[in-house]
Amino acid sequence: MPDAPADADPQESAGSEAGAESQPEPPPTPPQKTMAEIVAEAFGDAALRLMAEWGLEAADLTPVVERAAGYLVAHRRRPKELGVFLERALVARLLHRVAEESDSRVEAEGGRAPRLLSYALHQLKPEVRFVTAPFLVSDRPLAEIAARAGVTEEVAQTYVQRGVGLIRQIFVDDAAAKAAQEAARVEPGRGGSKGGVVLQFRRRV
Repeated sequence: MPDAPADADPQESAGSEAGAESQPEPPPTPPQKTMAEIVAEAFGDAALRLMAEWGLEAADLTPVVERAAGYLVAHRRRPKELGVFLERALVARLLHRVAEESDSRVEAEGGRAPRLLSYALHQLKPEVRFVTAPFLVSDRPLAEIAARAGVTEEVAQTYVQRGVGLIRQIFVDDAAAKAAQEAARVEPGRGGSKGGVVLQFRRRV
């Protein structure tokens, strides 16, 4: 009869088991982030600054972040290339909502809109700004924003009307000043400009 096979070396078996145990486990697959989350992370500093200045909460920026995400996908751009896009999208939305609320066009040439808007909002008292900006930026109802600000809906409506009126007026005044400045260049003698301030002289009658 053939001899029975010898048992395997216990030390060799133990070494094989130890080697199997020492192999590191593959890291867990991180959950896939939505495009909105990627854009929000990329624009974190800009978002935090605007939230502090305008009294916004993270959820208020949802419509703007979604728009930024759509732009990112449509144009195949990397988030880090769009460091200023959130602010631009936010300004565009806010001005669009001001135009809706005031039933008039609100716009500015070139890169003047963000500066004018920031100036206009900072002319408002904080309690007015912290109701007006969230109402114009977010999709939240006014009653919810009023409750968050600790005022009645009627007071919040007054704040929004005041804020929208001031923003619109500042843009209207800027457009008029710009037109007067252009007219002064075309027709010397009617007026001049110095340091960006339009100087107009009335003709004697």
